[in-house]
Amino acid sequence: MVTVRIGLLALACAFLLSACGDSPLAGFGVTEDWLGERGDGTVGTTGSVPVAARPGIETLVWYNPTAAFVDSDPEVVIESIWDRSSGTDAFVQAAANEISAALPGIKVPRVLPAGTAHVTSQIVYGVSTGRLTNAYVAAFGFWKSEPYLSSRSVSQLLQLKVAADGTDPAPAADDESLGCNRFNDRDITSCDPTSVLAARAWWIATLDGPVLVWYDGGFRYELLDRQKFGREVLVELASSMILLRDVDIAEQTDP
Repeated sequence: MVTVRIGLLALACAFLLSACGDSPLAGFGVTEDWLGERGDGTVGTTGSVPVAARPGIETLVWYNPTAAFVDSDPEVVIESIWDRSSGTDAFVQAAANEISAALPGIKVPRVLPAGTAHVTSQIVYGVSTGRLTNAYVAAFGFWKSEPYLSSRSVSQLLQLKVAADGTDPAPAADDESLGCNRFNDRDITSCDPTSVLAARAWWIATLDGPVLVWYDGGFRYELLDRQKFGREVLVELASSMILLRDVDIAEQTDP
């Protein structure tokens, strides 16, 4: 009799959930209006895409063309980029060779998901100081169509933010969270330890969408999976990172 009751209860629950459609819990929590272009913070499950189907970063169109001259002093480069900006936006457009000169050692993915066609690149400043911030120092956007002509939620595939952070990514021996505690000051809904090239990394769910976080060479990289490619794909992209200064960017001309 107990088994029958349990079976009936399970059947009833399944019926109620199916009656609510594909998302029976939709509307629970924050609202879509409040989130705007943000994602739902869920983790995608899309499988791996063959590497051969992905474009190399050197084949993409850079929104900011290569600068004709870049000073060898990082501080001079950082100051000159800010001086030419409006002084009101923290994210200032900069060419790839300017960013690699300002931030020696910074890396970008060597391969991107199929359909990626454009790259945007910025250096991040404190508006009140005109200096690099403690939060992030650079940002890259990877797009399937010409940047800024349509919503990021539609045309941007991935966003990579980079922070200057020499923190040891290895969690303490007594850290039962395996390093997830380092994200306690963020608005996240889940954190799952993973690895990139055998080094500790984290897959976190944020209001903007799933984010892969890892550390490399004094930088912290945060790759936002705006289109839900899934953890396996993002780990492979993170494992392909190369120095930005080594990217052979083809000369680009206006169409």
